[in-house]
Amino acid sequence: MNAHPLGLIAAIIVSTLCFSTGCQPPAPFRVMSFNIRNGTIDPPPNDWLSRRASVIATIRENEPDIVGLQEVIAQQADDIALAFPEYHYFGVGNMDGADGGEADPILARRDRFNYIQDGYFWLSDAPSIPGSVGWDARYPRLVSWLKLSFKSNPNFVLLVLNTHLDHVGTEARLHSAEMIRRLTDSYAGTPIVVIGDFNCEWGDPPHAVLVKQEGNLAELRDAFSAKARRGTFEENFDGVDDGRRIDHILHSRRVITLSADIDDKTHNGRYASDHFPVVADLKVTPVSDSGAW
Repeated sequence: MNAHPLGLIAAIIVSTLCFSTGCQPPAPFRVMSFNIRNGTIDPPPNDWLSRRASVIATIRENEPDIVGLQEVIAQQADDIALAFPEYHYFGVGNMDGADGGEADPILARRDRFNYIQDGYFWLSDAPSIPGSVGWDARYPRLVSWLKLSFKSNPNFVLLVLNTHLDHVGTEARLHSAEMIRRLTDSYAGTPIVVIGDFNCEWGDPPHAVLVKQEGNLAELRDAFSAKARRGTFEENFDGVDDGRRIDHILHSRRVITLSADIDDKTHNGRYASDHFPVVADLKVTPVSDSGAW
């Protein structure tokens, strides 16, 4: 496990590239981003014990191959890992790099992916220091990353990043996005997926930094169009969103979007979280197809 982004740069080797016409890319894979709401904040019926079954059901019903969760405290992490033994699970708390505070874990199906490496870093001027707070952020924020290869063709390697940008600090969100973009720019040619609650909408400065088009393979693209059918944040657990889509799935140029949607279903008449999960079906392309969107 490597906590420093420079360690990530040293550790992740750009994926083996397939130049032959016979190189068969893996089958499409489904990605979910889901802020499950910190389990210590709300009284019943919105506390974690009241929502746990709904959160687990929401994940299971969508059948994702990769999941990025946000606001996951230790009890929630234990419950999720226990409920989904068929997934690789990686996540650490933002306060101490262990189990303190909130984690932004990544889950990946064991039957679809080989685990290669994982790590994390804080979104601050001291990215290797656990619990460090960046700029005007209210809380420590981090990025979890997971390097995987596809079981069906291990030549195809995927780098997955998951994060939760600060809800208060506008400067922190922008600089955090810049940190993430610098990292993804280091891996031009590598299939990358960036998952998270960015606490900003399409076109806001942090989002614009992440998806800025510069004519290289490291460019990130949002799996959703500029105008999704609804927002993803419904603060009162009532299904009434505020119109803002602040939960995102981005991908690099060697990944294409096949479909994307927002899951606003209820379980027993109640919503699982104060965020709707977002789901996208993606496909990795060979190098020869990397210009396709």
